[in-house]
Order: sequence, then C-alpha cells, then structure tokens
Amino acid sequence: MMVKKFLTAITLLVTATLVAANPTIEAVNNQWTFSLGKQRMDYHEYDNYDDVPTRYLDSETGSQPAFAVSYVRQMNTNAVENLYLKGAMAFAHGETRYNGYLYNSGTGVYTPYRTTTDTTTFDLEGKIGKGFAIGRQAQLTPYVNLSFHEWIRDMSDDPYGYKEIYWHYAYGVGVLGQYAFSSHLVAHLDASIGRTTLGRMWADDTDNTYHLGARPVKTLDVGLTYLIDKKWSVHGGYRLTKFEYGESPVVHGYYEPESTTKLQTIYLGLGWRY
Repeated sequence: MMVKKFLTAITLLVTATLVAANPTIEAVNNQWTFSLGKQRMDYHEYDNYDDVPTRYLDSETGSQPAFAVSYVRQMNTNAVENLYLKGAMAFAHGETRYNGYLYNSGTGVYTPYRTTTDTTTFDLEGKIGKGFAIGRQAQLTPYVNLSFHEWIRDMSDDPYGYKEIYWHYAYGVGVLGQYAFSSHLVAHLDASIGRTTLGRMWADDTDNTYHLGARPVKTLDVGLTYLIDKKWSVHGGYRLTKFEYGESPVVHGYYEPESTTKLQTIYLGLGWRY
C-alpha cells in the first residue's frame, strides 16, 4: 500500500511538470515586493529550577512597526524547469513590555518587576526550490531555506536594565502552495519547518557570550496578491514564526535559560515586476 501511494505521488508530480506554469502565478513569482506592517512579539524564558513563583523567569510582549523587502524569481534553466529563488529581509523596531523579577544576590529573593524594553529585530532569508504546476490554476513549490535572525533587547535606560543581543541561523524545508482565482488574483500558503543553529546571546553587563541550544523553527505565511497591471501589484497577509532556544552552559557563574519566541506579522505592500 505504501509503495502504491508513493508511486502515485511520483506519477502526479511527473504529470504536473508537463503542465505549463500558470501565467498569473508566474508573474507573482517574478517581482520585487515592499511591505509595511506590524509585528507582535511574545517571548518567554522558562524557570527550570523553581527559583521563581511562576514557570516563567520573564517575558517580553508588544507590537512594533515592521518593514520588509523581497526579491523572487521563477525561471527555466537548462537543468531545472520552474526554478524558484527568493531572498527576503525584514526589520522591526519598537517597544515590548518586560514582566519578570529582580534578584537580590545577598538574600536570594526574587522581586516581581515590570519595565519597558527597546526592541529591534532583523531577519534575512533565502529559498531555493522547484515549482510544479498542478492543473491550470495551482502550483506547489517545495524548497529548502536558510535564514538569520537577530534581536536587540535593550533595557539600558532602566536603572536595573542592560542590553542583550540574541542571534541564530536556521535551516529547513518547506512548501509554497499558490492558487490563481483569476488572471489578477493569487492566494498563497507557505509553511516550513527547520532547526536553529549557532544560537548565541551576548549580555553587556557581564560581557559574556552564551551558546544557545538548537531547537525547532516553524513558519506559516498566508496572503493574497492582486496584479494591477503588467508592472505593479498589491499584496497583504499574515506571517507566524515560532522558535525556541535551549539552555546554555554556565559561563562565569551565569547561564541563559530555555526560551520560546513567537513573532506574528500582519503586512500590506506593493510589488514591482521587472
């Protein structure tokens, strides 16, 4: 039964390659895009040693204005038909609300504390895949991706605060599904799963760099693109990224705890076809 299903899937993909790419989807996959939106950050550090009354050592929540630019290309080469390439950059800056504790090393007491954090995130991502036309109106594009994420967590204006910088690389696989409702309107659903690598956190109060444990990364992006004419388009959508960091080894008596980050972005923008 498993062999039969596998052969059926291969037959469908081979058949799909014999169908020409939908021209509207092809147009959407050959453009620059520029987007504005709002990013929502939800970050939690976990207490694995029962030091504080709750399971969280601290959290950061809040929304920041966001900007993104991307370049996407779908083309035929001598080796690959419907080769799919995409590069993207995103930037967000604003404030988050810190909810955590102050620690008194003399008494060993944790006191609840709240303040505001200056938050900046920066992301880069590259994808390479191959598009398979499904019928006359749809396309599936499996791909591999590589990304970079940085978060500057700045509480240096607070009397008890300091600056931390988190960053990691990630690799993964995903699939982009697109459907052309008409000669102008295309919907997409893009889902991927991967893993962080080379995760680090630097803190300026101790000047320590902590090596963060590799953990899963998941992304989901859904949206619509409307082709206005041969050059311009408008688009909008929602993107969700969720990743984790494992607890770091101890460095000079300090460590970085396990954490989870969820980033949600709503965006609108313009596309320009070259």
